[in-house]
Amino acid sequence: MGDLEYVNVPVCTERMKGLENRIDKVEAVVDEIRNLTLSVERLAITVENLVKRDEINESRIKALEEKDGEMWRSIVRYTITAVASFVIGYVMKNVGF
Repeated sequence: MGDLEYVNVPVCTERMKGLENRIDKVEAVVDEIRNLTLSVERLAITVENLVKRDEINESRIKALEEKDGEMWRSIVRYTITAVASFVIGYVMKNVGF
């Protein structure tokens, strides 16, 4: 036979079974990684949607706060005008106008 080595069939068969078991384990790990990747992708989409909703809600809250602030400023303005009018009217009455 020269350079060729003697091949023991039972040893090769046993090694092939071991390799098949290792391949099965690797396939299971690949499936788990694929599932994990899909879960991370879905999570990223969900987070992106939440960020968009948060931005919308933030602008809506800001608009409501500005509206309340404007209403408060109007109330203060009318109150100051009423008090100033009362004081000016009182002074004018006492002065003789």
